[in-house]
Amino acid sequence: MQLRYEVPAPSKHPALSSDPESQQWSKCIEENSIKPKHSYAILFSYRVLLVFTFRLHHQTLKIARGENTSQDNSNKLKHD
Repeated sequence: MQLRYEVPAPSKHPALSSDPESQQWSKCIEENSIKPKHSYAILFSYRVLLVFTFRLHHQTLKIARGENTSQDNSNKLKHD
C-alpha cells in the first residue's frame, strides 16, 4: 500500500495578505501580542500565592507528623 499526497488546487479566493481587513486584523494581533498587559503583576501575585500555599501545606504536614511548627531557629547550630 502506497501513500499518495495530492497538492490541493489553488483557491479562487484572494490571499489573506491582500485583503485589507485581514491586514488590519493581523496588525491588531501583533500589537496585542507584543505588549504585556499586567502580566508581571499577575505572575508576582501567583508566585506569592504559591509560596503561602506551600508554607501552609508544609505546616500541615508537620502537624500531622507531630512536629513543632514554631518559627524558632532550633535547627541551626548552637554556639557556646
